[in-house]
Amino acid sequence: MYKIKFISLLIVFLVNILGLPLNVFGAQNISINNDNFIDNNLNRTVLKEIELSRFNELFKYENTKTSRLFPYRYFAGQESSAAGVNAGLIVGLVAREEHLNKPKLIHPVTLEYSLFPQMIGQYIGGCEPIYELMLKSRKYYSLKRNGLIPSLAIKHVEQLNGQINSIVNLNPASTNEIFNQEYKVIKLLQESLYLEYKQFHVTARLFNIFQNSSFVMDSAKNLTGAIGNMIGVISIYERQPKINGPAFLLTTVSGCLIVLGPLVSRLNRAILSYRLQKEFNSDVENEYINKLAQYINSYNKLTKIIKTHPESIINKNSLDSRLSFYKYQENIFKTSLDQIKANKKTGKKLALAQIPVGLVVGSTKIALGVCGMIAGFKFFHDPDDAQTLVADGSIPYICGTGISMVDNLRILGIGQVDYFKNKKAYKLPYQIYDNYLDNLDKVELNVKANIIK
Repeated sequence: MYKIKFISLLIVFLVNILGLPLNVFGAQNISINNDNFIDNNLNRTVLKEIELSRFNELFKYENTKTSRLFPYRYFAGQESSAAGVNAGLIVGLVAREEHLNKPKLIHPVTLEYSLFPQMIGQYIGGCEPIYELMLKSRKYYSLKRNGLIPSLAIKHVEQLNGQINSIVNLNPASTNEIFNQEYKVIKLLQESLYLEYKQFHVTARLFNIFQNSSFVMDSAKNLTGAIGNMIGVISIYERQPKINGPAFLLTTVSGCLIVLGPLVSRLNRAILSYRLQKEFNSDVENEYINKLAQYINSYNKLTKIIKTHPESIINKNSLDSRLSFYKYQENIFKTSLDQIKANKKTGKKLALAQIPVGLVVGSTKIALGVCGMIAGFKFFHDPDDAQTLVADGSIPYICGTGISMVDNLRILGIGQVDYFKNKKAYKLPYQIYDNYLDNLDKVELNVKANIIK
């Protein structure tokens, strides 16, 4: 009897002083403790996934952000080139046509004046892309310092992905049906976020190679033509018609570069796309789409289980805060996919327009260059035939530069219409990003409030 009383008193002492529950050895209590631990651990996992989600959006925003003045700068450069060449060709054609039968009467100064606007316009058109490349280089080093260039960003994402795995793997087995389904949602969300980054990674690198190639080709075609014009001015000033051959050879090369420009940019993009597909060992976009569909299905299943088994909810506030993140992230994923599809559609439209325009404009410049080469290399001693050939070659290229001027206006107009349309709909990148951060910060605070330390 004394021993029984002693044991009872000892148990009461342990309960009151050490805080042990009366059913410390009960299976039900162990289950409750496990569920509380899992609930807390899920909150910690969600916080890490919020960190990954925020980094994804930051990476996308910073790597696709462009200056508001960029479209106007680039338009000014390319339009200066086309307009300068067009004006100079017209001056030269009028002078040659006036003295078609007596080319010796053409004043050399008039021919120089026909070449100066072409040379100046093409120098402007050639230097502007170099200026854009310099700005991109400065931006690259700024992003590098913040770890936002693709080669550094992917390492950070891999690290976050590993941290999420280490937290999730701490979860013990549970008989709670909600937790079991939420675990699947968590894993699919993690994989979707990882694939989302890969998609942004691919998009950023493809955008850079395409844009850089376009800048290089636009600069090369304009500077090559400008140097040809400069040699032409020297030929007239020094009274050396023989060097008109090399001058028009550069004109021909410039025409070839105009034809090849859109093709080279897209070829480089296609080659890099193939390399990235090999690097990631998958078609990232399709894999991302499939994983997102699985995530949405799993999330919908979770919400059904919650409705049919409300008694399994351990902490309603905690669960609601996580559910708000799952739903919000689903909307972010859908927005990203819509942007990807829209960008692909726009890219195809630009390709369908730029390739034919480049072919037409470049061909007309090649026609001028070939006529000029024949005049310079073969008829440099015969001004009658030489001036007739140059006049004939000028006519198609005048039409070509006119087409180029109209196309530059078309590209600027489409871009500005899209800009103001998206601004009105609150769909500009900076608007989407700011709204995203505000909403995600609120979700993060709610999740943090339910963590038991």
